[in-house]
Amino acid sequence: MNNICSITFGVQLGVAIYSPTCELLVCSCMRLSMPDEFAKHLKAMREHHRVDLAIVQAFGDIQEYQPQYLEQIKAVFPEHILVHRDQWNPSRMGYFNRRTLAEAHHGRKINRPEQVDAILLGRWLYLLLYDAGIPFPAEYLGELARTTRRFPRRQDLRVMRWRNHRAAASV
Repeated sequence: MNNICSITFGVQLGVAIYSPTCELLVCSCMRLSMPDEFAKHLKAMREHHRVDLAIVQAFGDIQEYQPQYLEQIKAVFPEHILVHRDQWNPSRMGYFNRRTLAEAHHGRKINRPEQVDAILLGRWLYLLLYDAGIPFPAEYLGELARTTRRFPRRQDLRVMRWRNHRAAASV
């Protein structure tokens, strides 16, 4: 698997691209332009950064956006997983705290809330999989992207972690 990108909606589209070793390669914002032009920009980004999978915050307390943009993202990234805001921000951390975490991870100042959220969404995914004992990027993510397109609940991840521990102990 190549790189993974995390996408969040806001006034603009927040995008963070992670390497297979969870190194933040790029974070930026993309204007929500006309649908055809938007799809062209997404495709160029996908090809330039060799992105295989998109994690998209599509539910929860997010700014209103037109559904056509989400449909464009789904079309450009056939392997995508939709997440709820509460999955990656379960404590409903405020913007100041989120920005501080993202800046510590990225190593420089970030001014756009969409970028902050995209960085933390990708980082959240890595940490959750790491805690569950699933290597990043996992074949499991590809399977999820092809089937349910929904990220598992924390309870499901705990069950997976115990299965991995049992399997490792029995070897």
